Amino acid sequence: MSLFSNLPEQAGLAFPASLADKYRPHSFSEFVGLEKPKRILAKFADAPYQSAWLFVGSSGTGKTSMALAFCDRKRSTAMPLRTVNQEVIPRGSRG
Repeated sequence: MSLFSNLPEQAGLAFPASLADKYRPHSFSEFVGLEKPKRILAKFADAPYQSAWLFVGSSGTGKTSMALAFCDRKRSTAMPLRTVNQEVIPRGSRG
């Protein structure tokens, strides 16, 4: 039994996309700034070779959006990995 099982069905209601999804760039030409990364990824998209890419930078700089735009252009799928803050414990310091 669900807490919401007695509520009426809300079929047919379309909820709007989040602002991030609504305004996220979907192609290289839609990005403002980031000229060097756009140029590098566009060149790679035109002549791809086997490689792995790691997008590094501060939060909100367009890493995920740029990777998704690249995948849209190549008709492929991104596999985002979330970072986790880890503590480095020097060898021999454990009790």
